[in-house]
Amino acid sequence: MSAEKKFLSIPEIPPQIEIPGGNPFQLYRIDGSYLYLSGHGPSWGNDFSKNLGKVGIDLTTDQGYNSAKICMLNLLQTTRAAIGSLDRVESIIEVFGMVNSVDDYTEHSKVINGASELLEFVFKDKAHHTRVAMGANSLPFNFLWK
Repeated sequence: MSAEKKFLSIPEIPPQIEIPGGNPFQLYRIDGSYLYLSGHGPSWGNDFSKNLGKVGIDLTTDQGYNSAKICMLNLLQTTRAAIGSLDRVESIIEVFGMVNSVDDYTEHSKVINGASELLEFVFKDKAHHTRVAMGANSLPFNFLWK
């Protein structure tokens, strides 16, 4: 099954995020054959009221894992908007994940696995990427993951 069909087979895909005009950034930029994506959170489209708080106090590692999957679904929606189809993706090069967590939290990698494993499901061998998983004291909108 193609990457596009695998993605579309996932139940409850969030709607595409829309940035209001006048913002100093874009959700994506294409430079040659590379697609660069801005940070995305685990919102449901433009509904920023879900998946809020810090892992280790407000949310569990498992809840963080699920939020990382939602964040990656948002990133894949933006990828589709940028290039038309996930079937055009040749490879995933890097994932940079930040987890909104309490100071002594140490399972950031387990949270970011939610995003990496979704990429592996959709893209198989094309999804082998380098990765950074780190904690942050705060993130925009009090998002759990970005």
